[in-house]
Amino acid sequence: MVHWTNKPSYNFQDLQEIVGILRHPGGCAWDMEQTHASIRRNFLEEAYEVAEAIDEGDPEHLKEELGDVLLQVVFHTSIEEDAGRFDLDAVADGICKKLIYRHPHVFGDVSVSSTGEILSNWEELKQKEKGQATQADAVDAVARSLPALWRAEKMKKKAAKAGFDWRDVSGALDKLSEELEELRAALAKMPAGCSVLGPGLTKDSVFETMFSNGLDSFVDWEAGTARFDSPEFQAILEFCASLPAQASGEDMDEYTRVASGAQLLLPVYLNDLQSIQLYRALFGGGVTFAGYPSEGGSGVSFSADNGMAMSASCKDAEGAWSFLRQVLLPIGEQPAPGLDFPVNRADFEQAAEKSMEFSYLKDETGNTVIGPDGEPLLEGTAYVFVGGQGVMLKPATQADYDQVMALYEAADSLVSRDENIWAIVREQAGACFAGDRTAEEAARAIQSRVELYLNEQK
Repeated sequence: MVHWTNKPSYNFQDLQEIVGILRHPGGCAWDMEQTHASIRRNFLEEAYEVAEAIDEGDPEHLKEELGDVLLQVVFHTSIEEDAGRFDLDAVADGICKKLIYRHPHVFGDVSVSSTGEILSNWEELKQKEKGQATQADAVDAVARSLPALWRAEKMKKKAAKAGFDWRDVSGALDKLSEELEELRAALAKMPAGCSVLGPGLTKDSVFETMFSNGLDSFVDWEAGTARFDSPEFQAILEFCASLPAQASGEDMDEYTRVASGAQLLLPVYLNDLQSIQLYRALFGGGVTFAGYPSEGGSGVSFSADNGMAMSASCKDAEGAWSFLRQVLLPIGEQPAPGLDFPVNRADFEQAAEKSMEFSYLKDETGNTVIGPDGEPLLEGTAYVFVGGQGVMLKPATQADYDQVMALYEAADSLVSRDENIWAIVREQAGACFAGDRTAEEAARAIQSRVELYLNEQK
């Protein structure tokens, strides 16, 4: 027990003192064990409860929830103060300087005529302050911890400032062609020995991947029409034709090439929450998943190795539905056959929650073992060897979950292809790659034959 005198009312200094007591010897064992990561979700929950109180219009409820948020601020700062990195005065100093810097029309001599101009100045000053040289930097800086739809909205607004905002499909397709042109220009400027893609990728393999990821961009299945004769599809043909016809056979793996700067892009699949940790470790920090070029979409796709469907003429419909229900309905922890992520959303969430469970490593006396970085050591860690180095995978964190879920929610297509259309496209693309036809000629031939095929399906 500690000596404490109760008071009729308390102030901010009292809150700091109480948190200090709880987090130090003689205080609360639970509070002493907490880290930034272990109470990260608490902070998010408290912020949402503040939002709920605001929506309710209840001042008393709002006062209570703001207190909970204030506790989180003091608690996290107390952890940092113990580590000797910063204290609450430093936190206050930082936000005061930020407010003064971003309000030059109040604390400086800048003149503004509207709130819109104030917001515009704020964004410009924010980009300068954070060293964001381009709008792409600003888009990439949008917090990955935001809920997926909220993050997508913020990214869309920032992208619109760079010209990525269209009223119809034609503008998006024009942008796709423009981006491919910029990629070609980047490829031409890369030093000798460097490449945009890995040595194992050829014009045929890249084209097949782009076709599978972007088929819906060029086929309107409901209308039964195609757009393979568009300049955008021709640009894809021309870009892929510029790539090597054969793999180079280079021994260096793609992970090492990207980490060393010898390769710009790496096609990746995420099949669990810990995949994010793997890429962060391999590339020495945060990673950005750009997505494949697409018609204004995210470029993120779901890939299913074993697709299942029931024919309309199925003679045992009940039996077929019984089998499909085993896959589509919640099934507990068992994953769907052939897939790493469960098909059912409830199963996905349950698997995610299980992958985030952790416990602290204890010594022979039952005390938590502290690592050299000052953080408690976790049980259940595993090592994998990729790209010539060992990577320790820990239980998934909330940050891992949030980044995977942002991609999960952003996925707007399924990697797929109509084999009949692919046969037509592959034949004509092959003639283009061999130099027997121009990209325009191949695109026109594909368009003509695909239109016939689609008309036959109506």
